[in-house]
Amino acid sequence: MGKKAKFCCAIYMGKYGINVYSNDPGTFDILRTGAFVPFIPGYRCLKRRARSDYSIVYIRDTVCSAQVTGAKKLEIRAPLTDVVRASTIPFRAHFMLEPQLQKDSIFTSQGGGVSKNGRAVLLMGKRGAGKTSVTLELCRKYHWRLVGNDLILVGFRENAGYLFGGAKAFTLRFTTVKYYNADLQKLFPKNHPNEWTNKITLLAEGLGISAERGHPKLTNVFYLHLLNDKAAPLYLRRIGSKKTAHMGRLYLYEELSSYIRGVSAPVVYGPQFSLGDYLPSLDKPEYHQNRVKLIDWIMDDVGFYFISGSMRAICEHVNAALGHPK
Repeated sequence: MGKKAKFCCAIYMGKYGINVYSNDPGTFDILRTGAFVPFIPGYRCLKRRARSDYSIVYIRDTVCSAQVTGAKKLEIRAPLTDVVRASTIPFRAHFMLEPQLQKDSIFTSQGGGVSKNGRAVLLMGKRGAGKTSVTLELCRKYHWRLVGNDLILVGFRENAGYLFGGAKAFTLRFTTVKYYNADLQKLFPKNHPNEWTNKITLLAEGLGISAERGHPKLTNVFYLHLLNDKAAPLYLRRIGSKKTAHMGRLYLYEELSSYIRGVSAPVVYGPQFSLGDYLPSLDKPEYHQNRVKLIDWIMDDVGFYFISGSMRAICEHVNAALGHPK
């Protein structure tokens, strides 16, 4: 297509926006809504221009390429079907919005966030550690509000941490609901050949889970390991001794840096999510210092705790800890 790229819409995460230009008149329609929306915290696509000098230029083309210019402009060239199937533009918009967030001391991280009475708990840990299962249990059985699952926006304001939103979807494996949230087994495909790869995605609103609309203050941060043993006792230990402090700080730094450096958002195309061109890190010393302030607050003030045990043991402790911030 030889048409010149024109402004078509802006993508927002909360109040932070990036303008989108394209030579294809149908670009707004593919960005306005889609299966990707619940996975990007606070995603909105509007025809209102953002007050931002960040932009994405999409050129409908027969070949795939991508490049960042001046750290604020991302140009993507690809067939329309390839960018639609991989949700190429929305997820790269998150990457391009991360500098605006980090400048304001808000950072994208993996984890689960729940809130009650204006206070929030952040659940972190490795993949498969049980973050989604515990988040779901706290919301469904202990009546917490969902801030986010899988992706969380963690921020730092006036010497305190806050949660600023998150993704509103739950991706569950059949192996997980065999032990917890067993009533959801009926939603899984039957006769699937492998329980580990038998997965479904459920939206919070479809499960009757209330979403947190404000910015609750962060009172507890846990590094989680859920055990598939209903009799397993609670194990709780602060990560901060000489042997564990480095693990806590390095882990938190890695989590809070993955989006700004593009590790979690490479360019992909098509149904096979084929990897595209290299995108440079958008990190700056200023953003690094903002992350360090939050990490120091978590480690030295609120406390970063390793927690493991059965679902009941963990949830009852988290629920009780609400009124007793560390």
